[in-house]
Amino acid sequence: MLHSRSILAFWLAFLIFGSVVVMAIGSTLADPQPQPEGTLTKPCETNAECLRTGQPLLAPRRRTLKNRQAPAPNPSVLPNIITGAIQIVDANNQLLGYLSGAPNQYGIYDLTTTYTQTLAISFTPSAAGGALYTISPNNRVAGYPYLGAQYNGAVATANMPGKGGFAYGSYASMIGSSAEVSGKAQKIGTTFSRNGAAVETDIFYYDATNRQITAQWVNTDTTLTPTMFYAAQAGYGIGMISPDNFAGFQTGFPMANARKVVGVAFALITLTGGSFSESMSMLMPCR
Repeated sequence: MLHSRSILAFWLAFLIFGSVVVMAIGSTLADPQPQPEGTLTKPCETNAECLRTGQPLLAPRRRTLKNRQAPAPNPSVLPNIITGAIQIVDANNQLLGYLSGAPNQYGIYDLTTTYTQTLAISFTPSAAGGALYTISPNNRVAGYPYLGAQYNGAVATANMPGKGGFAYGSYASMIGSSAEVSGKAQKIGTTFSRNGAAVETDIFYYDATNRQITAQWVNTDTTLTPTMFYAAQAGYGIGMISPDNFAGFQTGFPMANARKVVGVAFALITLTGGSFSESMSMLMPCR
């Protein structure tokens, strides 16, 4: 009987001790460490820190692929296409007219003083070299979509000579070309010579600061000779020549009554509402 009471006392003491331990542990987990009065509790950043400071557990976070998405592609940069007509001014800055919308009787682009009959072209300026001038489908000669220059001579000798060159073989006329020619002249069909002649097309340079268009002929050995534009009569139309040979051209072709086209020559004017709005009241005919 005494033995049974001893066992019962032992288990009763064990249960009381265990309850005290559990209550102590529970109190430790539930009650945060006392904070000084007037201080703020820093928000916990992990669940372990939340338990230690007695703050609510963090809400579950959803994984997202937002940061893994590929960046949106940049929009394409469109080329700067310029459209307009070619204005022709002489050496005295006198407005002569515009490059005609149709070739003359010889197939050469000439001068016109009627702005509704001007040649509409478009091109993309190039910093790497000469640009290709495309004639508008509305007034191009069928099969000849590009503005170019046709040399008065064979492809093998298509060189703009320097000083002392022979006037009869020193110029090139503005024509419509059937194909693009980049670099030295090639035999291409034109509005002037349907069977082909020495032609170059990528010869035009545009200065946006003063809207000036210049041209550079490429010789057969790829050398370059300074060139200038001229405006002539009697079917010779608009062309380009070495400045050193212009006097010889005038002497060799007196009927052409050629004029230098320099200064702001071949300045581009833009289209307004699909038509040319430039006033022609200041135009003066060639003399």
